[in-house]
Amino acid sequence: MPKIKLTDFKKFLASLTEEEVRAEMLKLIKLEQVQGFYAQDLMTDDARDKMLEEYKIKVGRQIITAGGNVKSDISNATIRKLISDFEKVASFQYDVIDLLIHRVEVTMEADHKTKHWGLKSGDYSAAQNAFERAVKLIEINNLLTHFETRCEALFERQGINNFFQLELYTIYRTIKDVPEKTARYAKLYPYYFNS
Repeated sequence: MPKIKLTDFKKFLASLTEEEVRAEMLKLIKLEQVQGFYAQDLMTDDARDKMLEEYKIKVGRQIITAGGNVKSDISNATIRKLISDFEKVASFQYDVIDLLIHRVEVTMEADHKTKHWGLKSGDYSAAQNAFERAVKLIEINNLLTHFETRCEALFERQGINNFFQLELYTIYRTIKDVPEKTARYAKLYPYYFNS
């Protein structure tokens, strides 16, 4: 299906009377995605937080079972779809960033629970991609002060795949350099970090 240009849509709206615009809106509200978007836009902060928590649980259950065991076959495609579905109804980029970082935190938890970093390389890559998107959204929306403590906590976790943490830090460093982390990683991986 071809995409509609915003300028064409604005011309279409301008050609309608106020009553016709209302009729168009009533047609649109029947679409599930539109209902989801306006439901979040019009809901209370508590209800919005509850919806975010439900998505966090859904994302988390794709990585760690309700019993606390790491899933042997993590479905990164399902996680991407859950995040994409949430993005379609989220009114605030802040919530999308929160969910993306949560995805990374749960991957770290799973990594910590496995012996000898037993996650597949694709699982680490998917989490890194989610973190990269989160960092870009943080930068675009000027939200670093809201997320820097949470992001930097990712680099403090013990018992985590060092290369995974290094990749995350390299992504984060594009918006904020943490000198002591830079020095530590440069000392441990000079061939990698200084290249």
